Amino acid sequence: MKLELRKTNKKICKDLIYISAGDRETFATYAADNLSARFDIAIFFYGKDQRRAASLEKQASIFAVGSGTKFNSYKKMLEKYPALAEYESVWICDDDIIPSSSEIVNLPTLL
Repeated sequence: MKLELRKTNKKICKDLIYISAGDRETFATYAADNLSARFDIAIFFYGKDQRRAASLEKQASIFAVGSGTKFNSYKKMLEKYPALAEYESVWICDDDIIPSSSEIVNLPTLL
């Protein structure tokens, strides 16, 4: 498993959305555009499109690139950036979902 941590901003929110995203992602862009006021956004990018990677890196609170599965990449990112463990909740999700904003904003209350 390969992972290069490129960006770590100071924690702002108490909850984190962790997205494993490829070249054809939909949710990473949606989350960055619509949910960053309520959640910090961490993106692990495994694709090849460098323009997409650069765009996602600008929008993410935490950004890494590499190869591997979403859970293995999260584990590796925790090793490199232990501050991830400070979040009250972490939603680890795929990049091909588009739930409604109201479902996501209410998610931490359901945990």
